[in-house]
Amino acid sequence: MLKNISLLCLRHRDKRFIRMALAAFFAFFRGLFAMLPLKLSFFLIVLIRCFNVRAASFLASDFREVILKNTSMPHDFQFSSILTVKLPLETIAILVRLSAFEEAKILLAKRISTLSSNEKLLWVALDYFDLGEFERAQQVIDLCSADIKNSPALMHFKGLKALWDGVEDGASFYLLKAANHLSAGWCPHQNIAARYPNEYPPLLTDLNAGVIGLFFDAYHFLGQRVTSLGWGDSGVRLYDKAMEMQRCLRQVPPDLSAELKLWLEKEKIDFAELRILPWEWVTQIGHMGMLEILFRMRTLGWWSGQAVILAPLEKSANKALLKLFASQARIVEPGVNTTEAVAKELFSLQRYAGMNFNAWKFPNGEVVPWQQAGARLLRQWEVEQRAYPLREAFDAQYSDSALLAEVARIKADWGMKPDDWYVCLHVRDAGFYTEFQGFGQTHRNGELEAYRDAIDYLTKQGGWVIKMGGANSSPMPPLPRVVDYARLKVKSEFLDLHLIRHASFFIGTTSGLTNIAISFNVPCALVNCITTDAQLWSSQVRFILKPVISATGEPLNQREITSAPWRWRVFNAEVLRRYNAQVINNTPDEILETVKEVHHLARGEAQTDHSHCSQAVSLLSHWQASLAFPEFYGAALPSLYFLQKHEQTLLVRCHPSLRSG
Repeated sequence: MLKNISLLCLRHRDKRFIRMALAAFFAFFRGLFAMLPLKLSFFLIVLIRCFNVRAASFLASDFREVILKNTSMPHDFQFSSILTVKLPLETIAILVRLSAFEEAKILLAKRISTLSSNEKLLWVALDYFDLGEFERAQQVIDLCSADIKNSPALMHFKGLKALWDGVEDGASFYLLKAANHLSAGWCPHQNIAARYPNEYPPLLTDLNAGVIGLFFDAYHFLGQRVTSLGWGDSGVRLYDKAMEMQRCLRQVPPDLSAELKLWLEKEKIDFAELRILPWEWVTQIGHMGMLEILFRMRTLGWWSGQAVILAPLEKSANKALLKLFASQARIVEPGVNTTEAVAKELFSLQRYAGMNFNAWKFPNGEVVPWQQAGARLLRQWEVEQRAYPLREAFDAQYSDSALLAEVARIKADWGMKPDDWYVCLHVRDAGFYTEFQGFGQTHRNGELEAYRDAIDYLTKQGGWVIKMGGANSSPMPPLPRVVDYARLKVKSEFLDLHLIRHASFFIGTTSGLTNIAISFNVPCALVNCITTDAQLWSSQVRFILKPVISATGEPLNQREITSAPWRWRVFNAEVLRRYNAQVINNTPDEILETVKEVHHLARGEAQTDHSHCSQAVSLLSHWQASLAFPEFYGAALPSLYFLQKHEQTLLVRCHPSLRSG
């Protein structure tokens, strides 16, 4: 046992060393880019691409920031040079990452005859595809030699492209050929958050689903792909097609194995009533918050059926939280309470009976992103003044006196007295997902230092601040009445939940822990928020947003931010960069004043929120009219301080009926 623990510690230390080394590596090159000529910096990235594709992608993102700040660079500047002529493929790939498409296209046309490897040609085509340049990707494929047409990856690409073009007949041949030759080609797919296996031997139920089943998978995959590229409206259309494929499959019920039939009979589940919730619903704690909203939807009659949650032990983000759904669904843990064979067959059957994770279709035919439906549900739930089922389940499940005594002992070790009140704080940073600045979702992150005034305010009021998050989160400097719980050895899945449940209020952002605080009906001060999705926020929330500055230097107002196309362009840092938009973090005064408002709210002094703003009612009415649809932020309200400070830029400047969406 001790040996195993030592090995784990060594592995953890090795990971920390690797992270530190990578951070130093990227910091070195960021400094180097500022000193070297642009063409030489470009060559270095191309060279690194030869050895490490991922590292080169990160460096290209940093280098692009240097380019954007270089006001002296000619409009027709050429990055390629005699140094890169011997590395045409790598040069083209980096040009694509820098969005230097015209130069990449010219170089590709010149060098296509020298790129003898079909796999490398496909690599370039997929680079274009990943950036949403579908037609450019097709042009590369058209220039390839005939034998590349046997590549399974290319077949999959061509199938996706055909679906994008609305040609299902053309897509079926390519998707079938790809599925039969890719190692996980028949694996069901809804959302990449499920972390699907690289190897997936198909079951009979997969094969029987045939082309319609592959369309179900492909429409989901393509919907995510285009949404991440900033085309969320198209993503919703594709998710609707995936749901259409599921309706087609359900018209002819699948043949079930004898073992699964016995299991369904034992669980008293009629296949017609079976509703499968695959891995996506449990792999992140925020997704488990969505799961809680899904069951509220059933309570209000939005859907019906017998739910089965597929939750392999290695997939569940928080097992203590998962237990709270035991009264709502049958939780399947393969190898624990269900055989591997039954779990695999249920996983395969999500094409027939899976609850859609990406979109929701209302009875009137309206299709919206899933979170938008969830936000609409939450508003209805509050209008009907219903209870909070997850909070009630937690209180019933974890009321053991010995367990509560252990929590009290831990708090005492921190220096807290039994009647001390505290606030949970979560600042999203790059540690949890090991992100690199300017890449992926890093535009959602905050800087811990900006929260210092709010922390000082709370501790001077007699409260404590408990920092939540991952073990790799940025360390909190030693401060009186502040606990860096995220980095302590006592951290556990149960204690994460307990601390949030009993906090006076929660300070967070658009991240998963916020969903849990909402489900527990804990008041929330949400700051540094930026989102493509509608939010599952209650009336106990006050929030502030990261301003988004367009290429013209003008801040975007709320009508623009909550409408296409800008709503979808804030999905990730790369898309924002493509449109030369910048995101600004909230300032210390904005964070402090929002925290003060929620402190009053948590103490039952909601009217004090309005005391400093005589025109609060008019301002909030103007805010609501500025949104593209009323439920974008659930039932929450913006901080009045923030709203007043940014009134001229945040709200539409004329009557909403005179502005287009």
